[in-house]
Amino acid sequence: MGIFDRLRFAGQTLANNDKKAGTAEQDAIRLIEKGQTLEAAGRFGDALQCYQDAIQLMPDLARAHFSHGNILLIMGDWEGALDALATAVGHNPDYAETFFNMGNALLEYGQLGGAVASYRRLLAIRPDFVEAHNNLGNTLQDLGQYDDAVSSYLHALEINPDFADAHCNMGLALQALGEPERAIESYMRALQINPALAEAHNNLGNAFKDIGQLESAVASYHRALDIQPNFTEAHNNLGYALQNLGRLNDAVKSYLRALELKPGYAEALCNLGNAQQGLGQFDGAIASYLRALEINPQLAGAHSNLGVVLKDLGQFNNAIAGYRRALALKPDFA
Repeated sequence: MGIFDRLRFAGQTLANNDKKAGTAEQDAIRLIEKGQTLEAAGRFGDALQCYQDAIQLMPDLARAHFSHGNILLIMGDWEGALDALATAVGHNPDYAETFFNMGNALLEYGQLGGAVASYRRLLAIRPDFVEAHNNLGNTLQDLGQYDDAVSSYLHALEINPDFADAHCNMGLALQALGEPERAIESYMRALQINPALAEAHNNLGNAFKDIGQLESAVASYHRALDIQPNFTEAHNNLGYALQNLGRLNDAVKSYLRALELKPGYAEALCNLGNAQQGLGQFDGAIASYLRALEINPQLAGAHSNLGVVLKDLGQFNNAIAGYRRALALKPDFA
């Protein structure tokens, strides 16, 4: 779900929209343009100073606050960025791009409701802003509002039918709605447009897995990894599909590769434990489950699977304790 697009305004248009005149404004705009050049060269601190100097010259210049907010986004100062972008909106509430960047910042900051409000306000100004429809869909997915997310992606695709990311993201929402066949159609359309979209190959593999087409899932994960060899989730997903095909040694290799890339990947450790258990490597399985639970004590599957291994080893009291922890976390755990 790519969400951190940043847009600039054309200098002349902004100067006109800000409706300021005179040397101070011209000097401020020159500082902003210098800051953008420095920003493009990776000199973020110097760019920040230029934008701050522009604000000192023209405190009411929305463009200066907009650029200030953008550089703070790059530098990871979400709170400062939001303040700056809100100030830009206060000086010119018709800057659609400001609402876009505010939405992105709020999404990164975990303020999903605020992000939705920003994207919707933007779309009230610019209904054809295709990236905003896509990002709104992503945010609605994060909120679990999958039907509304699909609607947002469809709006994006009405504007740009060849927007591969929107097709891919819509597939995720359709999967969450329990419609894997429609999700597969979305992923395949995304890949017709952009065959190098590794995320779409990975998601397509998940959808094939959901309908029991494990060999097709394996093929999709391999394509994702051909494009992006360090795609951690794809290694884990490949391992899971191979494990369900009975290819346990190959599954172990995939899980270990995922863990090389992300040592704290609790789900991969749990899956590795399952494969080791299937191979009769009980000590290894126990170690994998315990490590997974050190990282994420709320992982009900790891507690339950640890209980299974301990039961098989005759450690019944410890096994019961594992099952109880799993049920405390997930009462409907079967």
